[in-house]
Amino acid sequence: SGADDGPFKWSGDELTVTFENIALPKNKNQVAFSAYAFNKDRVRSRIGRLDYQYPQPGPADPRLFIVSVGINEFDDRSFDLKYAVNDARAFNQGLSRYFPGKTISTVLTGAPGENVPTKANLRSALSALGSETDPGGGSARPGPDDVLALFISSHGLTLADTFYIFPADIPEGGAKHPDFPARSVSADELGQWLAGIDAGEILLIIDACQSGSVL
Repeated sequence: SGADDGPFKWSGDELTVTFENIALPKNKNQVAFSAYAFNKDRVRSRIGRLDYQYPQPGPADPRLFIVSVGINEFDDRSFDLKYAVNDARAFNQGLSRYFPGKTISTVLTGAPGENVPTKANLRSALSALGSETDPGGGSARPGPDDVLALFISSHGLTLADTFYIFPADIPEGGAKHPDFPARSVSADELGQWLAGIDAGEILLIIDACQSGSVL
């Protein structure tokens, strides 16, 4: 739009985009930045890279954030599973046991004391980790020294080159229902929910049919 529009600065035919408040990891003193753009035809530019060095601020205290989802009971009971809840709990407990630092867990199984793994609850759990990370590391949200592990055990289905995960509140009839795409969790939506999370490393495990197409 204008020549001076927030982080976007035009100078002739050149556009400069400024990103502020980037949280840097404490356990190193160098990071690599990369950036690229798309034109209106969705053709990607070459990737620009920059190595940036800075004084190491001090020892890091990495944390592990786990979001573990297991669904045995669906609104359409014909999709019920037997072992997804056990797998989600085992993943959470096993990973927590071997991580040397602090672990912060969110388990969605619908069991007593645990939220029902609906689409809204999964979105809420990930959104809570992705908003306004404190660069000082004092936040309850992941920072660049932390690890996020997301585990989902459910049904999966690929339609028209898009991968969908079945939440607990999948409509009656599953993919045959006209609201299936909107009420399931697409790979694109999952990517959007993860995009705002500032963890240094993200581990994604999807235990579902056709999950390879999530990529």
